[in-house]
Amino acid sequence: MEANLKNPIWKIAVLVAFALGILVCFWCFKGPNPNVPDPLGADPDVEGLPLVEVADPRLAKGVIWRNVRPGVEYVGDDACRVCHQGICDSYHGTHTMARSSSYSGKPDLAGRTGIEHFDAGSQTSVTNGNVTYKIENRGEKGFHQSESFLDNKSRPVVTREVDYSVAIGSGHRGRSYILDQHGWLYQTSMSWFSGVGLWDISPGLEPDQETPGRPITRLCLFCHTNRMNLIAGTKNKYEPFAAKNLGIGCERCHGPGKLHCDERADDPATAFGKEPNREEKKPPDTSVVNPARLEPELRDAVCNQCHLQGEKRVEKEGLRTENWRPDLKLSDFVVVWGRNPVLGEKNLAVGQVEQLHASKCFQKSAGALGCITCHDPHSMPPEKDRKEWNRNQCLKCHANDFPKVGVATTVATPGKTDPTRGIIPPCSQPLVHRLARQNDCAACHLPRRASADIAHTALSDHRIRRKPPVEEAQGRSLLPGELPLVGFPGPATPEEDRELVIALSLMNQGMTSTQNPLAGFLAKKLDNLLPQRPGDIELWTWQANRLTREGRFAESLLVWERIIKTKPKEEFLLLGTTLAAVRAKKFPRALVLAKRLAEISPENATHLVMVADILKTQGKFAEALPYLEQAITSQPAGVQSRKLLVECLVQTQQPDRAQTEFDTLVRLTHSGEGDLRRWFAKILNGKP
Repeated sequence: MEANLKNPIWKIAVLVAFALGILVCFWCFKGPNPNVPDPLGADPDVEGLPLVEVADPRLAKGVIWRNVRPGVEYVGDDACRVCHQGICDSYHGTHTMARSSSYSGKPDLAGRTGIEHFDAGSQTSVTNGNVTYKIENRGEKGFHQSESFLDNKSRPVVTREVDYSVAIGSGHRGRSYILDQHGWLYQTSMSWFSGVGLWDISPGLEPDQETPGRPITRLCLFCHTNRMNLIAGTKNKYEPFAAKNLGIGCERCHGPGKLHCDERADDPATAFGKEPNREEKKPPDTSVVNPARLEPELRDAVCNQCHLQGEKRVEKEGLRTENWRPDLKLSDFVVVWGRNPVLGEKNLAVGQVEQLHASKCFQKSAGALGCITCHDPHSMPPEKDRKEWNRNQCLKCHANDFPKVGVATTVATPGKTDPTRGIIPPCSQPLVHRLARQNDCAACHLPRRASADIAHTALSDHRIRRKPPVEEAQGRSLLPGELPLVGFPGPATPEEDRELVIALSLMNQGMTSTQNPLAGFLAKKLDNLLPQRPGDIELWTWQANRLTREGRFAESLLVWERIIKTKPKEEFLLLGTTLAAVRAKKFPRALVLAKRLAEISPENATHLVMVADILKTQGKFAEALPYLEQAITSQPAGVQSRKLLVECLVQTQQPDRAQTEFDTLVRLTHSGEGDLRRWFAKILNGKP
């Protein structure tokens, strides 16, 4: 039977699976598996890419702190608490980072519960498009969500029930949640927004009947959990959560602790902070990193590992963000690309570092001003004391900016009552103006603005401007030759062309060559870079993507085959090769690859549908049925899988069941019902 690549099945395979897979693969495919080439998994006539050895920055000469070296093990916060109980208790009891993840519906590490509400005013039911989501608290069983997919008359057609596994976020601004499907992790459809006390659709999430949700990638968990182990070769399957994995722990900022613990085991006096090296003039204990002793760039990198995302953040060839350690340059592992300033500023949820770098305070401080100037990494003041505490951080530098004649200006101790009640600290504004803002410096100089990428959320503007404008300046369109991305924190260098190509490709991956204004620029860059980096798999994937956009399907498939000859066990790379084989009409090869994908992730409806559609193309309708039934079990509202199932049932002489499935399909489809009925009539008459 002639293949029909305009079939809606391939729309989901290409537009959803491929776009999603390619978007995330550059962050995900460098998993822990060494991926020794497997000749059975690739075309034996294709030569693989040359293997590349990349220098490990942790082994570089000149590294002072010895726990940076690979091989030093993590010990967990309980080991730290033995000697540093006060700091540990303060951190776990007050700081949002310590509560960045917790079991859904269970007390967090500070023992807090009841962050989320489920009363009538909390909007526990939300309809988005043709799906109604409802969240409930089932006590000891945690949070539970039902997803009802509706027909045109708002009647439920199918319902999917899911349990929330882990809460992501401290709840200070809100929380999202993880759906765990036998180790495969996805973001749930609903999130809690603390600022407004409501449940609503998770940020950036679009209704999707074909997949269970947004896959949780390793870099998402990197910034919200201590450590999670990705199963080799998969994009979002992990070893089970353990309590020690939840939250951000001591070793994220201080580095692995076993060396320090071992060296202090026989020397308890020094372990309790009585050693001479606590004095600034003495050499530091190099068995564990003390971020306060690091030079400004390295000190700030401890925060920037998660709080600097930019517009795009690209890992360097052969390196993973998880292998970064305190005392190393973050720029040795990743290249961050910011938004071109001419486009105008966006107040992103994780944009504070870029804002701080734009402030005159930071620029004139010669590195003295950093995150920990104002933020205590070990504790957070209670809400009732926060304005006073924040004001005192400002007065560390600004106590004498506007001296009052005959009045001494003193800084109050954090957590204690300001003896001046906040009236005397110097400020150029009239008293009535200051009192209206409760003498909160941040209210004027770090005003809260609505987040551009998270609903119901306001964030402090870290540009620390003396007189913030009422309205932000509007940006303009790019001129010929201007790029939408710029290097951060400084101008990009030619050595970063690789990361620039990847970042721009990620921004424009949904466009065809004619739609993408940067297509010619990227093609030229790729042609220059690939001879210099013949083993760079990420660049080769973008080369294959480019060839596809140009309609050069056979050449694209050859590139993909070379890639999986080198790394044959990576889910995303197999996906790219499968789709390339389909486009090149190499259906037997595509079937082999698609079945391997289904073996890796047997509950992934997209992979199952691909196998079934290739089998249908080969006329193997009966063989396709089990894959489609499994896809519908996994994702019962899937329109593409049901349409393909109807066709295969007709072809295997099961008209009654085909009619039943078709009736369900019509109710799940909200547009084009007439075309759908005409299609069904044709296949019943033997005219697919």
